[in-house]
Amino acid sequence: MLPNSKYVVVISACIDPSNGSIQVSRSDPSIRLQDYMSGLHFWLNIPDRRLDKIVFIENSGYPLDALQKLTHVSNPLNKQVEFISLCCNDYPEGVHYGYAELNMIDEAFTLSKLLNQSSYLIKATGRLTFPNISRLLDRLKDDFLFAVDCRNNAILTPSPQVFTTTQLMIFSTAFYRKHLLNIKNELSKDMICIETLLYNKLIIFQGEKGAILRWQVNVDPSGYSSGWSKNYDSPKQKTINKARAICRILFPNWWV
Repeated sequence: MLPNSKYVVVISACIDPSNGSIQVSRSDPSIRLQDYMSGLHFWLNIPDRRLDKIVFIENSGYPLDALQKLTHVSNPLNKQVEFISLCCNDYPEGVHYGYAELNMIDEAFTLSKLLNQSSYLIKATGRLTFPNISRLLDRLKDDFLFAVDCRNNAILTPSPQVFTTTQLMIFSTAFYRKHLLNIKNELSKDMICIETLLYNKLIIFQGEKGAILRWQVNVDPSGYSSGWSKNYDSPKQKTINKARAICRILFPNWWV
């Protein structure tokens, strides 16, 4: 393994979602491209030397010239950046577009040199930024299996939802290869979302050394969601984030 090769940021992207069977609110490729430009600019300029390797993987076949140009003109820390362009934004009828996202990660393990040189992958949704990522990394020990943020809304709703948030996740590459490659094929009409599938796959490791199912700190996304153009920076969402941060300290067993 090459020196300084602990983390690689794997940015997942779908600039033109029109080929997918599920319609999303934030669907204009020109708007989405600007989202991804902002996201890549964040990762290029965050002054954390642990985040010096980036894999940008896009699955709609949209030209990546503008993003590649950004890497040349706005990479003050000379980070290593790898671009992978695919045409695979498809998924079986009845399942969510998360299938295509899992497929991108699977493809990255085959195609990316930087990923295969790294001990850990940080999977990040490319339209979003995560200003608190360094604080999370500071809390992680040297050797762990994964660090994800799970939710359990049983105390808040009569219809409990348990899931793993997927905008930002960290996995040992060895763990991902062994336990999570090709799990997209387990999605079905009875298990349509990757958030639920990942929760079910990871919760069985609860209590094992290095299995982090709940972060100690908030790492709130900034930007807009795709499905319904939710603004993660709205006053309402920031209030929710503050409440969640307090709960992490006062009620660590409440996964809200």
